[in-house]
Amino acid sequence: MKWFKKKLRTPKRREPALNGGLTERLSDRIRSPDSGTTAENGPEPLSIEAPKAKPKRRLPSFALPKRLRQQGSRSPKKSTPKTSAATDDRAVIIGIPFGGADFWLRLRPDGNGERLTGLPDAEVATPAFDNARVFRMAMYDKALLFPKKLTGKALRNAMIREKEISDIPVSFTAHQLRWFTRKSSVELHERPVHPLAASLWSYARKQGWNPTEGVLLRMALPMQESTLWMYVALGKTGIGLPQTAIIPKESDRPAYNMALSAGILPKEFPTHDILADQLYAWLAQGKPLRYPQPSEWFGLPMAKVGHGVMVSGILLGLMGTGIWWFGQSHLAQAQRTQHTLRRSEMRLAQMRQVYLRHHIFLIAKGFNIRLPRDLTAARALWKPGTRVVMADGLSLKVGMGMHGPAIARPGASGPMQQHPAQVAVLIPETKNHGPGQPGWMSPSIMASVIQQPPFDGFTLHVIHTNTGGNGYVVIFSRTR
Repeated sequence: MKWFKKKLRTPKRREPALNGGLTERLSDRIRSPDSGTTAENGPEPLSIEAPKAKPKRRLPSFALPKRLRQQGSRSPKKSTPKTSAATDDRAVIIGIPFGGADFWLRLRPDGNGERLTGLPDAEVATPAFDNARVFRMAMYDKALLFPKKLTGKALRNAMIREKEISDIPVSFTAHQLRWFTRKSSVELHERPVHPLAASLWSYARKQGWNPTEGVLLRMALPMQESTLWMYVALGKTGIGLPQTAIIPKESDRPAYNMALSAGILPKEFPTHDILADQLYAWLAQGKPLRYPQPSEWFGLPMAKVGHGVMVSGILLGLMGTGIWWFGQSHLAQAQRTQHTLRRSEMRLAQMRQVYLRHHIFLIAKGFNIRLPRDLTAARALWKPGTRVVMADGLSLKVGMGMHGPAIARPGASGPMQQHPAQVAVLIPETKNHGPGQPGWMSPSIMASVIQQPPFDGFTLHVIHTNTGGNGYVVIFSRTR
């Protein structure tokens, strides 16, 4: 802050002098002992110097210093350390058979082993299980080659026949072999168990040792003052029983018991050594095979499966809602279209009625219909309480069960010959006694319609029951 204020402080300005300070500079030169004036030569010629320019005022700069790259040099790359897949903080727990029981040890990155006591019966997991991978090659961890046609219950029974299993087996298929173990041994302290032999098989394949032709793998793990030796045979038909031995470091390695690889190794087979640090690096990296877990479904955690099912249900629900909305929108559109068509038909019918009302006499004249006479007859044949329908030249439709004309009109041609002039008097029922009971008609109305004399050639032709069951239809036709 002090530096900033110092930079912003303006320089002191000098007082103005005559001739721009030339007089002062000349006087200084005369008084100077080095002026070179002597009594003999007199004063030297004066040299006038130009006045110095005032210093420019500069503002403080806040730009960071830039390092210019020299020509021909490259900018240095950031050296990011590569993270190895096998980290030092990941623990590798190995379980092997020893002395008729399971022997557990922790394998360190440097290849040294540390025995873990109290496993797997300890109620509380030891700190070694934090971020640990558990590998096991016990007597009940099997890998055999079964026929492909052996599936389902038959395959399960074949796995149960192994004397070390004696429980419901849990298995998976890899490297053309069936890897299985007991259902109660697929996890250790809530950590999934990986078959050690399957990882060794993958390591042998990566090294190009071709385990299907039969190989013997040999491992030596240092453990303080002793060495743990492990032998395992890999072949096309499966894996042999593991052989383990703990001997002092100074002792020679033990010999392999060929009886443990009966049917696995051929007569001549190669033997390969796996160093302890290489074994740790291989087991700590990648995704080794493991047994199916109770909390998993086809290798997926049940929580993820539940979330997936829930999301699928939501998506299906949304799809169903979308389909329903799409169908409802189309149904509503169809209903609107139908309503529009119905309204159009009603408007068209109204237009036709309006047209007929205004042009009824012209239409009747065009069809040679004597409309005034027919209207007069209809008024005469009508009785109070009835309804009259008139037709001349067209079919009479009044809801009766009669098809075709009653009496042909004499001397007419075309449609006029088939449909003579008719007047239908509709007598409705006055009272209904209930379902299935005949309707009640007014006798006076019925008698007044039937007994009336003919009018202008319209005589009683026929009486029909209304098809709706609501009365009678009395038809009068003109015969001349």
